[in-house]
Amino acid sequence: MRGSAMTFDAWLDVLQVMRRGNMRGGGRSPYKPLLLAAVLVRISQGKLLTPEVRLDQTTSALYRQLRAEAFPTWSFPDDPRQPFARLEGEAWTLVPDEQYASKLRALLGAGRGSSWHAIARSAKCARLPDEVHAELCGSPEARARLALLLIEKLQDSGADALGLERIAQRLAIGTSVEPDRDLVDPDENLLESALEDHLVRNWATTPFAARGVQLHTNARGEVVGQQYPARNWWIDLLGWQDAHRCWWVIELKRGRASDRVVGQVGRYIGWVDRYLTKPNEQVRGVILAREISPALESACYGLGYIETWTFDRELRVHPA
Repeated sequence: MRGSAMTFDAWLDVLQVMRRGNMRGGGRSPYKPLLLAAVLVRISQGKLLTPEVRLDQTTSALYRQLRAEAFPTWSFPDDPRQPFARLEGEAWTLVPDEQYASKLRALLGAGRGSSWHAIARSAKCARLPDEVHAELCGSPEARARLALLLIEKLQDSGADALGLERIAQRLAIGTSVEPDRDLVDPDENLLESALEDHLVRNWATTPFAARGVQLHTNARGEVVGQQYPARNWWIDLLGWQDAHRCWWVIELKRGRASDRVVGQVGRYIGWVDRYLTKPNEQVRGVILAREISPALESACYGLGYIETWTFDRELRVHPA
């Protein structure tokens, strides 16, 4: 891959023949297509506005959600850092942490025998080719072409047919949420991801936990309430408040949130109410943004079941 100079068509050609190992019991490894699908979801959400891809907790959660749907009985070791490192030179170029620049160059120069653990630890982020990122952000057709390629790759890895159908529906990018570009500083995209990671890692200290809201867990007690799949959408954070028998839909916005986000959160609330609630359960929503527009504040006040919250640069959250 020649740095940032690559056309979208040439990039797809590289992905078509990307290297993937064979898994025990047959089938090609699905890890690279799954990670790229997670990145595609982030782009379709309007939450990857620069070519830099960080393997943060949000992207990792999406990766695991997709893997669980495509391969519900998966029993092999599964670490998204492996495809993140191994997609170097195919999907993206790894950008080193400043202190590890020489180490990363040496690891990559040693070829495929290098430890992916060491490569991932030495990388600050990955960078998509500029033209590729621009096409994926601006063209539903480009996103659809990538989605089709990834679905094909997952099929030849033996993915569950029903799970793959659900993923294909969620990668129907034309129906996804419009990019939220309202008054965004250059670093706001990173700030939003940092906020989501911070909330999940420190949930017990958040005001939501103080209300008795816990992130949704599955039957095995695993947290699945981050980037929760809902039809063709993904709920940023999904919580459950046992004392009030209430689901909480929490949507994060990096800049100044306008009143159009009410429709988005309303769709999520409607889906949760239809598919997750039992008798005598309710659903509430939270819009958490750097700044709440007066129109949004008025819209949520009128509805009564959606709250507005703000966060600061220290990632502290407060009711608006």
